[in-house]
Amino acid sequence: MNNAFLYFSPPFHTLPLSIYLHQQWKGIFILSIKHISVFIRKFASQ
Repeated sequence: MNNAFLYFSPPFHTLPLSIYLHQQWKGIFILSIKHISVFIRKFASQ
């Protein structure tokens, strides 16, 4: 985890790119939560 943090932090990447990646991960995280909640509802309804 430390290696990934060092890789995605400056000076390896520019600050705007790291901000963009952070926003992308937040979007992916929100989408995954929505998919999991839909799956739980379908599983519970059966």
